Amino acid sequence: MIKTNRYELVNIFIFSISSILTGPVALAGIAIESINQTICGPAEPALFEQWSVAAGKPSEIRTAEDKYIEDVSLIIRPSQTLRGYKLKSLTRLSDQPTKGYVLIVQGNAMLADQIVYRFQDFTSVGYDVYVFDYRGYGRSDGIPRFKAILDDYRSLIEHLDALPYESARFYGMSFGGVVLMNALRGRSKNMRVVIDSTRSRFEKYGCPSENDAIENLPADCSNFLFITGLQDRIVTPKASNTLVNRAKECGANIYIDPDLNHPMMDRNDALQTRRMQVVTKFLFQSE
Repeated sequence: MIKTNRYELVNIFIFSISSILTGPVALAGIAIESINQTICGPAEPALFEQWSVAAGKPSEIRTAEDKYIEDVSLIIRPSQTLRGYKLKSLTRLSDQPTKGYVLIVQGNAMLADQIVYRFQDFTSVGYDVYVFDYRGYGRSDGIPRFKAILDDYRSLIEHLDALPYESARFYGMSFGGVVLMNALRGRSKNMRVVIDSTRSRFEKYGCPSENDAIENLPADCSNFLFITGLQDRIVTPKASNTLVNRAKECGANIYIDPDLNHPMMDRNDALQTRRMQVVTKFLFQSE
């Protein structure tokens, strides 16, 4: 379980400093030095150091006994590998084809093995589920930097899109929502997206405003769902309100719950189940 007191206290501290960073891709041929450069001011390396330490260490015990969880990896560039897990669709047990993939993009103090088991329900409707550690976190190589993480996820989505899947679903939590909003820029077909508890802007921390979640809303947001928990102490409703209101203007679906906290930090299993039911219904309502 991720919902421990230590996890919550560390996250409150870290996110109160700033809950920034993450996003899309770099162009082929850009030097490693360019990819690893900081673009959010001098505090960026220290912030990522705090977040990656807070995420903890990976544990094979969490996934070893689940026969439907498979180790996966993707070489982003030479000597640079993202590692994570695939939760295999239950349709693989029958003659039914797998319909698509779901990419989970977690908060910036979480590891893939800590949360992958929470998405079993997604596999029952015919989707493979992927969760990767950010670069420099858990089992993934590299140095965690905002620009590099954006690059990684654009490349990761391009890789998954090239596999024989018919459709794609995306779920971004907190910092992961910023990553997705950047990585999905310009992509609109055959997808549904949930953005859960994500800050509207991070430019006060020195990050380029062009990477703010609010600056990456598509013209038509009808295939997006934005979730806000009014008990959230990490990304407060005030911090996400501008994004949610702007998303509503471009046709997004909005879910505001008076009892929900930050993702993976709801105070009991019933509330966590409520959140996941909302996410599942939206992502797969046409299935």
